[in-house]
Amino acid sequence: MQDSTRRDAILTDSPWKLFFKLSMPGMLGMLVISLNNFIDALFVGQLVGPNALAGVSLAFPLTLLTAAFTSLVSVGSSSLLSRALGEGDTDKPGFIAANVLWLSIFFSAVLTVFGYLLADELMHLVGGQGEQAEYGAAYYRVFVLATIFRMPALCGNMLIRAEGRLREAMIYVSIVMVLNMALDPLFIHTFGWGVEGAAWANNASMFVYLLLNGAYYLRGKTSYPLKRRHMGFHPELLPQIISVGISASMMQFMFLIQNAVVYNTVRAHGDDQDIAVMAACYRILMLAIVPVFGFIQAFQPVVGINYGAGYYRRVIQATGVFFLAGTLFEVAIWLPMEIWPRPFLAMLLPGFPFEPQHFQYFRIILSSLPTLPFLFLSVSMFQFMGKGIISGFLIGGRQVLFFVPVVWGFGRLFGLGGVYWAHPAVDALAFLLSALAMSIEFKRLRRLADEAEANPERVLNPDAPEEPFGDSLQPVRAK
Repeated sequence: MQDSTRRDAILTDSPWKLFFKLSMPGMLGMLVISLNNFIDALFVGQLVGPNALAGVSLAFPLTLLTAAFTSLVSVGSSSLLSRALGEGDTDKPGFIAANVLWLSIFFSAVLTVFGYLLADELMHLVGGQGEQAEYGAAYYRVFVLATIFRMPALCGNMLIRAEGRLREAMIYVSIVMVLNMALDPLFIHTFGWGVEGAAWANNASMFVYLLLNGAYYLRGKTSYPLKRRHMGFHPELLPQIISVGISASMMQFMFLIQNAVVYNTVRAHGDDQDIAVMAACYRILMLAIVPVFGFIQAFQPVVGINYGAGYYRRVIQATGVFFLAGTLFEVAIWLPMEIWPRPFLAMLLPGFPFEPQHFQYFRIILSSLPTLPFLFLSVSMFQFMGKGIISGFLIGGRQVLFFVPVVWGFGRLFGLGGVYWAHPAVDALAFLLSALAMSIEFKRLRRLADEAEANPERVLNPDAPEEPFGDSLQPVRAK
């Protein structure tokens, strides 16, 4: 599809058509990523043991340090890029892409040194002890060595998605993650590298990922020109990138805190077996929300490009379609897990001495799964409209105002079971907060659309910042 045709399709096709056309490659790409993480845990649990699975799962929140800075750069830049394309600006994206490269290299160097030197201390911080902490630290030290590959590759792929080219992004992700899944048993079992083998398999795949994404840009496949004058660092774009990216970065930091709080609270009320059960529940939960992240990949360019073009009613329509479809998908995934929990837990913990309360805990922690599309897509909508403060407020409300005190309080009051009951309680509070924010924003978008219908002349987009590389005056449409 030609670039102008792709942009026109996002601006004119029905929201349901866009959902099916863009969501499937986005969802497949995210499915491969999440399956890869799940397969990592599956091989470690099957080939090394429950303590190794717990150790790698305890290390997972530490990997969110890389994800946090990756999101800071990639989400902020992608939001700005998609809105620029919606406004018809084909020059500014080149400056954005150059900034992504330099920022990802800088943060990669810092995170590699920090993570490698402090792996043991960080593992104890998130609740690791004894053999589990040793497994986790060994995995994390190897993992951070590939940050210089991982971060530029992930950021570059996010920009590809922001153009609306989810098919290309999905193909690159699929190649890399299939490679990772093939290397896992080889490195873990055949070579006898254990949990470190899982990290080395991930690192090798990230190097290939960097090569694939780099070839996309070097071969000139972007929908905007990349010229020599674009290749410097452009600090004037940083405020616009950071204002949006900080909310996405905060989400990853808050997930890190969430995991640390959960595992430390479980440790306070349970033992190593309870840590292993919680680790398995979290791994399955992350796999279950894959469709949501796939929908987000498709949702972001639809919102960003339409909002940048001033198609405010289409933003509302598309948001409703993605919310409804995402909820239906999650309900279909959630029901089998609620009815038959044992096979799902047994995949990660074969031969584990499960007790009836373990299955009840699993059902509880997954009970709010159907509400997650609304929570995540609402945050994404504000991010790609350039409203970083509101998206940050929604993230902070769920993770800081609600999650930390509720988990701690429920744990104190109800023991180990309270840690599980805290999850649906937090999601219920976050749902109400997101519903209030969305209601206010939809009223504002309808008002802007009404004003555009009454005055179809060219007007200043009320949310457009001063543009250092182009004209911020854009036609505002009510379509």
